Amino acid sequence: LFAEHLQHSIYFDGIEPNDLNVWAERAASMGLREGFSAQDFLTQLENPTSLEKAEQGFYESQQFGVQGFPTVIVESAKQFYLIARGFRPAEELLPILEELSVKEKSAP
Repeated sequence: LFAEHLQHSIYFDGIEPNDLNVWAERAASMGLREGFSAQDFLTQLENPTSLEKAEQGFYESQQFGVQGFPTVIVESAKQFYLIARGFRPAEELLPILEELSVKEKSAP
């Protein structure tokens, strides 16, 4: 939800993607947690554990070949599947997800 809100803010509202203060204001305005402030967001960004998680996410995205958004990656039966690069309507994704679900249920 926050990523969607942030993406909209960058591409439609024209905020500067590198301005973490704006990110913090947007996060606080969403009410992610009761009493969550822009300063809380900035403090969390500086937390070494948060930075490690973010770097790990960027690394994993790179390993999956993510080059743009949206990209849909699904984990099924302890394997990851890249099922969409770019927009694909739900009617195209649902059969793929159903097939992966069936495979997962039949896996030993």
